Order: sequence, then structure tokens, then C-alpha cells
Amino acid sequence: HGKRSHEQTLEIKEDHQVFSCALEAKPEFVAFDPGCHILKRLTFKQPSEMLKARLTKDPDWFGRVEAAQMLCKDGSRDALTAVGKALAKDPFWGARAEMAAALGENGSLVARDLLVGALKAKEPKVRRAIVRALGKFQDEAAASALAPLAKKDPSYFVEGEANAALGATKQPVAFDILSQGTRKASHLDIIKASACIGLARLRDDRAWPILKAAAAPGGKPQGRIAAMRAMAMLARGRDPYRSEIREELERYLTDANFFAKFGAMLSLEILDDPAAASAVEAVGFREVDGRLRSNSRDVARALREGKSKGEEITALRSDLEKLREDNRSLEDRLAKLEGMAEGESKKRKGKSKNRRTP
Repeated sequence: HGKRSHEQTLEIKEDHQVFSCALEAKPEFVAFDPGCHILKRLTFKQPSEMLKARLTKDPDWFGRVEAAQMLCKDGSRDALTAVGKALAKDPFWGARAEMAAALGENGSLVARDLLVGALKAKEPKVRRAIVRALGKFQDEAAASALAPLAKKDPSYFVEGEANAALGATKQPVAFDILSQGTRKASHLDIIKASACIGLARLRDDRAWPILKAAAAPGGKPQGRIAAMRAMAMLARGRDPYRSEIREELERYLTDANFFAKFGAMLSLEILDDPAAASAVEAVGFREVDGRLRSNSRDVARALREGKSKGEEITALRSDLEKLREDNRSLEDRLAKLEGMAEGESKKRKGKSKNRRTP
């Protein structure tokens, strides 16, 4: 792409091939498989300037998203700033949502600040994506930005997502807001369900009685099931609470509500306690609904075989989170150095302009 576009079809016949394209001038950007018609896994490295041009000029929205993702992997301040500007101006909400996700995956302080600055987006779907991306940052700045939206937003989907993301920040300010969210009525219990998941992500032991109350009979199935899942997530791998929560969830296997029974089984699978296998299997013997019978067999088998390998997964996730934090720290240091270098460069340019030749 330049002043006019040029298309060329490439025929791949061998494992390793080199292609060349004769052009009138250097292109602004290059797109492989425009429109994304081919099912593929692609690694296509391009210069930063080409990616920035594609980010704003590619008529295909997926191409703009692809450019944003590659720029976020680049991780330089200049690249992230370009994505931040596109996040505010791209004409398609879907592209903007994917750009927000890419900034969240980058995980640097520069990316976090760009996301915070974009929270005033008018489209609820874009705001929801930005809020979800901010949940990747476990710091006070992200929590402070999410807190007002977790309390109130014109869209209950955005408000619910903000509750879940706020819990993921693991900041002290989150507990009271999430506790209030579990008591807030909304369509299909969107806010209550998200607040319960937020409490599970927060990993605060004060959440136990709140989650038990949210799972109790009388509420909407969606909110109750989310509370059950949250209890299982919070208790998983924590021996002092595991037996107590297992017994609590087993009580719901005989609940009058079909969805509550289903949710209890899935929550016990998340808890990953083999001691629950007998209670889950018993559901298949006393229930007549084929869905409950089938799932009870599958969940009981998974619990007995240790299919989910809870402790190993928990350890791997912990190691991955540590690696992300280390990588984020290195990227932040690099961004600061780049900022200092840019400042020094501007000072030098300013001094050279002020010099007069005789």
C-alpha cells in the first residue's frame, strides 16, 4: 500500500520459499492475506513505521488489529502511544476492543496509563474491553481507575466487568466495593455474578460469608452459580477451607433448582477435591434428567483421576505470574530510559538551533 494498492498472489509449493515483489516505490505498509481468508498461524515481522501506517490506513479492520498487536509486542513507548491514539479514534468498536486487549497483554505502565486515559469511550463494548484489560494490572492506579465504574456505569455489562477486573488488581480498596456488588440487582445478576468472581480473584478470606450468602437458595440462578464457582476458586489449593467449601457445595447437589445442581457440580470440579467424587456420582443415580446424569459421571471421573491436576496448575500459574511481573518491571525500566533519551535528544536539538555560525 502506498499512493495506490498493489496486490500479488503467492503460490506456495515448498516448505521454504523466498518471494519478491517489484514495486514502483517503497510501500507504506504490507498486508499478508488481507481480509484474513486463510486459516493460518502467521509470524510476519515488519518495521515499526510500516505497522504504524497500517494501524491507521489499512481499510481492513483485522489488519489494523494485527498491526496493534505487533506494536504492543514491540513494546516501545512510541509504538504503544500509536496504539493508544488508534484506540481512541478507530471507526470500528471491535477493532478498538482488540487494541485494548493488546495493551493489557503488554502489561507496562505506559500501556496501563493509555488504557486509563481511554476509559471515557462512549461505546459500552469498548469500555468493557478497556476495563477487562485493566484487570491485568495489579496496582493501585488500575484499581483507582476501575473503582468508579465498579460502583456505577450506564451499562451493567461494563459495571459487572469492572467488578471482576477490580478483584483481579488485588488491591485493598476492592473488598468493600465488591461486597456491595454482590447485593446489587441487575439483569440476569450480571453485576452480582461478576462481583463474586472479583472476590475470588481478590483472594481475601473475608469473602467466605459473603459468597455463602450469595449462593444460598432464593436468588437468581446466574448469581448463585457464580457465587459457587467463586467459593471453589477461592478454596482451591487451600487446605484449611477446602473441606468446608466442599461440604457447602455438596449441599447444592440436592437443590430444588436444576441450574443450581449443575453449577454445584461444575464448581466441585473447579475445587478439584477427590473426596467430592461420591457425592457427585450419586446425582447420576437419583436424577432423571440426562444432562445431570451425564455430567455427574464426567465430573466424578475427573475428580477420581485427578484429571485437572489442581496443585500443578496452581504452581504453574504462580510461576507464570512471576515471570509476567519480572517482564513488566524490565519493560517499565526500558520505557523510562527511552523517555530520558528522547528528552536529552530534544535538548541537544534545541541547543544546536540556538548556535549561530559566523
